[in-house]
Amino acid sequence: MTNIDAFLSLPLWVITIVVFLGWGAVAVVTHRVLVPWIAGREGSKLGGFEAEVVALMGLTFGLLISFNAVTVWQTVDMARDAVIREVAALEEAGYEIDALADADRERAKETLRKYVDYVLDTEWPLLAYGEAQTERPQPLLDLIAIGREVGHDHLYDALDTAVDARMERIRLSLYRMSRARWSVVIWLAALLTISMGLLHAEHPRGRAVALTFVAIAIGVCFIILFAHGRPFVGENALQPTDLRTLADRLAQS
Repeated sequence: MTNIDAFLSLPLWVITIVVFLGWGAVAVVTHRVLVPWIAGREGSKLGGFEAEVVALMGLTFGLLISFNAVTVWQTVDMARDAVIREVAALEEAGYEIDALADADRERAKETLRKYVDYVLDTEWPLLAYGEAQTERPQPLLDLIAIGREVGHDHLYDALDTAVDARMERIRLSLYRMSRARWSVVIWLAALLTISMGLLHAEHPRGRAVALTFVAIAIGVCFIILFAHGRPFVGENALQPTDLRTLADRLAQS
């Protein structure tokens, strides 16, 4: 697990505090150190600083944040859809198994239970670390073999859908924003903060208020990215709720 993954695994309230403290510190350093150093104590050393520069920085930062946020949300939505399709396919497989002959039915049900238990107990925890293997586990191979053996087309089709959804779930568990993306977003946010401070260089009180607002706005943007940074990591991670329900139903049948 990388450093950013470890950070994303923290409770959301901890992430919120760290983010606001971090950008608050950037705002304070900008207000008390950088602006006086660049523009002088009175703020007149720099001369005029155009508001268009701040607007351009804000637009660039907003576009980049929006682009990354949309990508993150789409990934989460696709992962959720893959989980739903996988569970639905396994449920369908369970219904088709009920239509088999007695001997085949009990054997197939037991194999399906083993596979669902494997996903819950072994595979799902590995998704947070990006260590889930794409190789088909033995219970799944056995279940597919039973489907072929009994020649039940609907059962085989349901298992095929479950396999495809599982592969997509594992693939999406590996998604993470690259370090380059994080670096660009952080640097743009820092430049936006500094440019806002320079815009109000001659008005310390107005500068403090403006930097406070900017730090809060930037912090909120980062919290949104962190909260949904990876589909299976963190407080908002996707949970196998429906899969547990299926496991309970199979255990009772």
